[in-house]
Amino acid sequence: MSPENRYLTIQQACEKLNRSRWTVYRLIEAGDLVAEKKGTARNAPVFITEDSVNAYCDANRLPLAEPVGAKA
Repeated sequence: MSPENRYLTIQQACEKLNRSRWTVYRLIEAGDLVAEKKGTARNAPVFITEDSVNAYCDANRLPLAEPVGAKA
């Protein structure tokens, strides 16, 4: 994983996109989100670049969800 890019977990991406876990996995499979798997095990954690989440939101005109715990 490159240090200059911020990474999100699947759960964080779900919350930011307001989409289900399975939808996020489908977006990764379709190439709409850039993700990296840390390790070679089948259940190794997957991390999604925050830039790809933001780009997906911009391209699909989705509002970004407020971060959990953010005060308005």
